[in-house]
Amino acid sequence: MILAALLQLASQSNDPIVQDARLASMVTIEVPIITLGDVAKRLSTETGVSLKVDDGIQDRKATLFVRGRSAQETMAALADTFFLTWNPDGKGYRLTLAKGVADEEAEAVHLDREWMKAKIDDTFAGWRELDSVSPEDQAQQQGKSAKELSTLAGAFIYFVQQNRV
Repeated sequence: MILAALLQLASQSNDPIVQDARLASMVTIEVPIITLGDVAKRLSTETGVSLKVDDGIQDRKATLFVRGRSAQETMAALADTFFLTWNPDGKGYRLTLAKGVADEEAEAVHLDREWMKAKIDDTFAGWRELDSVSPEDQAQQQGKSAKELSTLAGAFIYFVQQNRV
């Protein structure tokens, strides 16, 4: 239902891809996980129009279940869903982040890194405090610290995987 609404909105757009008759051909793509780069390759093969994706977003993944829709509608819905834009590029198009989205994503990554640094600093500060605590209290604190360290390690691994730091 949501995809149908997006496809309807896309068909009413003033986007240059909607005006391009070469992209009127009907496509069917039913893939639970596909990279944006692979979507572009597939649509390019089916339409004969050169479609490229910026390097920074090429490996982002999408779930696509489109049957018998125009490449125009499919491309517009994909761009709208992921806050992307199709820009003219030679005789074809290039998929890029919409204006302002790159800055928002950079800020989000910066905030994630700052949060991670603060958590690491807090953890080390707690360990430094253990030096001045009795052995009995240390044993009690170590259980708590081990749990915090496990949580922090999991968050760090997830962060690295998402941001490929």
